Amino acid sequence: GKRFTANSAPEAIVMAAEIVKFPLIIRRDFALGGKGAALVHNVTELQEVFTTDIKFPVTMEKSLVGQKEIELEVMVDCEKNGVIVCSIENVDPCGIHTGDSITVAPAMTISDRCMQKLRTMTLTIAKHMGVVAGGANVQFAINEFDEDDITVIEMNPRVSRSSALASKATGYPIAKISALLAIGYTLKEILNDITKSSPVTFEPTLDYVALKIPIFPFSKFPSSSQTLGPQMRSVGEVLALGGSFNEAFLKALRALEMDLEIPSLAQLKATPADMDLDYLKKRLETSSELSLLTVLEALRLGMCVEDISKHSKMTKWFILQMELLVIAEKKVKTQKNIFKNPENILEIKKLGLSDKHIALLTNKSQKDILEFRFLHKIFPVYKAVDTCSGEFPAITPYFYSTYAEENEALSLSLKGKSVAIVGSGPNRIGQGIEFDYSCVKSCERLKEKNILSIMINSNPETVSTDYDSSDRLYLAPLYSEDLFDILINENPFGVIASFSGQTGIHLREQLERSYRKDLFKINFLGPTWKILEMTEDRKLFSELTKETTLSHTHSMEISGKNNLIDAMTEIGLPVIIRPSFVIGGESMYIFYSHDDLTDLPKAFKDQLQEGKSTFQVETYLENAIEYDVDLVRDCFGNFTFAICEHIEFAGVHSGDSGMVTPPVVLSKDHYEELKKISFDITNKLEIVGPIN
Repeated sequence: GKRFTANSAPEAIVMAAEIVKFPLIIRRDFALGGKGAALVHNVTELQEVFTTDIKFPVTMEKSLVGQKEIELEVMVDCEKNGVIVCSIENVDPCGIHTGDSITVAPAMTISDRCMQKLRTMTLTIAKHMGVVAGGANVQFAINEFDEDDITVIEMNPRVSRSSALASKATGYPIAKISALLAIGYTLKEILNDITKSSPVTFEPTLDYVALKIPIFPFSKFPSSSQTLGPQMRSVGEVLALGGSFNEAFLKALRALEMDLEIPSLAQLKATPADMDLDYLKKRLETSSELSLLTVLEALRLGMCVEDISKHSKMTKWFILQMELLVIAEKKVKTQKNIFKNPENILEIKKLGLSDKHIALLTNKSQKDILEFRFLHKIFPVYKAVDTCSGEFPAITPYFYSTYAEENEALSLSLKGKSVAIVGSGPNRIGQGIEFDYSCVKSCERLKEKNILSIMINSNPETVSTDYDSSDRLYLAPLYSEDLFDILINENPFGVIASFSGQTGIHLREQLERSYRKDLFKINFLGPTWKILEMTEDRKLFSELTKETTLSHTHSMEISGKNNLIDAMTEIGLPVIIRPSFVIGGESMYIFYSHDDLTDLPKAFKDQLQEGKSTFQVETYLENAIEYDVDLVRDCFGNFTFAICEHIEFAGVHSGDSGMVTPPVVLSKDHYEELKKISFDITNKLEIVGPIN
């Protein structure tokens, strides 16, 4: 492609007009995550880019926007042996950073001839660039209408975010092997951990589909632009494995923890309630998150595959997969006596539809569908991720669910006492690596006590989803249905959900409400649901704290905008508004005047207007020093604890505040009082485990 470097804005504008025709992409050297990159379609947009803090010289080249993007992960050793670990195809076309695109492995829509071409090019590039310490990746753009028209976008001579994805999608530990290659081992000398019999020169073959969906912080920043582009904006991602593309896709939607068990854009706060074709066309044209879901909605409203492809530049094969779902939905809706034959439900489950989705289509409840499945023994089986399509037996217990015949994961409890640990799901603001650390440490401690650990998680970026962190790993959505099926398969002695952050609380709520205890007993270790409810429901917790020496601000529980105004007037400004059952301070606002109400994000205003949610409104203490007391309590009532003092005043979320321990400002008397109040509350709740 045509590429040039410009040293100033005027020079760039002249060269853009003369050498390369629009659209253009501007890219910075030595930048990660598309930093400083911009896609420009005309001179006006180019001039706008130059008003930002862009640094010269800049590299500009012809944009490949709209083409198909494919990435190959490669390993090369010091003897120039090379293997392709994995091919990853972007569902979204070029123009969106690969970290922000829905991706699928292996590549789905290219011919074997094209794949062989990409393999040869990747190995040639990696060897030519002198990669001798393992992982690297090469990204390609391919013209959908001419597979011989291939452009190399870039090459990373190191591991990257997609290397982590490729490792978890295939079970091939790229970082581990890279470390051995770096100190002089060759690929022929290293044995595959998963089979213990084949060397790592065998290229992984996948007999399943792995699909990644990124997570964006848009709900935290509703006023920022939600259009995706060459600069990466996702904060985390989920991975799902399935027997087909649709099974993996619907499973990944559940794993996002955005209430997408029923695949519908209506769940997104920014989506208008009355979605029409014009809105969907616009959404297809402007690169947005969950593009496949937009395609699904467009098909439901009668748009044809050809039109969707034209508007979105997405490869038709992916649109046809969504069409299969729409056809299935219509069939389920219109089929009378669908529950007469259990085979009908099995067929729908094979496509990947959740119990909740089937319940909606058949006018039943999620509980009804689960009970029907239980009665007729309609459960998924578990298949091993073995890197070799079953050519060699897998030693490592790493599993995914699918509706097929043979179950490869017989209950671990047959081999001894087992405990399942619920992971923390995808990284997002308010839920990050600290939970994963706790999960991994708990696996290690259980191992020391000869208790078998079963890890359940959906996040490819975590250590807990390494196949050797636990005795058994399930890559699965952290959603009641998927979890329930795994627990039935495993029947562990107990389940730990305390290291799962807010995910664990949502799960507990779903599981406590959506199944009959006489069908199957789940033994949660740690706090009971009653305790969790008392701490997460602000009104209930407020009542509990009145039994201690804690001082109380003036507070009221309200729903609806008019009640909020009344409460603000009664309590007196400033006030803080806080919902129950949230993490990371979501939907919390401080009001210094009634005018602040007009500045609220639209989604929150709608929530207030409808009066569906309840909020606690209370006096906001200005210039107050905030303290965190972190404790661990055992079942005999013994404690260990630490007190952290916030550097910023209360009103800055504790996750965004600087902290110091031991405290600097706190007096001895206050220290003792904080300790006593914390002990009192924890003892009243009889919590065993971590408390904050």
